[in-house]
Amino acid sequence: MAKEKLDTKNLNDNLKRLAEITEWFDNQEEINVEEGLKKVKEAVGLIKVSKGRLKAIENEFEEIKKGVEEDKSFSSATEALAEVKKRTKFSSPSSAARVMEELDYGKGYEKYSKESFLPDKLKGKRYLSR
Repeated sequence: MAKEKLDTKNLNDNLKRLAEITEWFDNQEEINVEEGLKKVKEAVGLIKVSKGRLKAIENEFEEIKKGVEEDKSFSSATEALAEVKKRTKFSSPSSAARVMEELDYGKGYEKYSKESFLPDKLKGKRYLSR
């Protein structure tokens, strides 16, 4: 009998074949030892291959999970940075002045000149000429 090639890629096919082998043993009133030995060898091979495939699948899921977590972290950091930029509006040195203006900082204050502190009698007079 030709040795069947085990499919290492398809875990479902391997599990179905193991179920068939198990069913074969369950349905035997009297087991043919030679045929039983072949089935056991095939089952052991399928189990080994399936364990390896399960490990590979597990590793693939871990990689996907890491990628998703990294994307979430990157996405969260990007969202946080956008929120900070939106709320602070500090993008240049003059941004502080713009923010103060937006907050009405200094509203109601009048600009003054040096002359505004002088007594009314002295305002507008010149003492030194140039």
